[in-house]
Amino acid sequence: MGRLKIGNVLKYKAAVLAVCMLTSAGCARLDEESVFTEVDIELVLPDGRNAVLLTVEGDENVSFFRNLNTKENYAYPRFVNCRGSMRVQKGVYLLGFDALADFGDGTVRRVRSASHRQPADAVYLIGDKETLVLKLTYLN
Repeated sequence: MGRLKIGNVLKYKAAVLAVCMLTSAGCARLDEESVFTEVDIELVLPDGRNAVLLTVEGDENVSFFRNLNTKENYAYPRFVNCRGSMRVQKGVYLLGFDALADFGDGTVRRVRSASHRQPADAVYLIGDKETLVLKLTYLN
């Protein structure tokens, strides 16, 4: 009779362990999804023009999209018609870049985004989906 009780206890422990493992696996998947945000970026040029293609240039000191907490840098997307999207970890960000804006008519101009380069101007990206509007300046 003692063996039956020990056997039942072992089966119970195995069942509890299996439930805990399945629960934690499901929570890990849920937590991973809730850690990231989809960011839609809209670029606004000073004269209201539309750049057909905008390509970010420069090293991490000039062009960066940096999470203040993790110090991780994310690569910018190529912007088509002044819009781009990226997926980043939720958090507080410093960002800025220099880029070439191609207007599709043979005109190419150098532009800069500089309004969120300092901690006082950081961007909070904490929702599941965020829209970020960046005002650009011409460098030429």
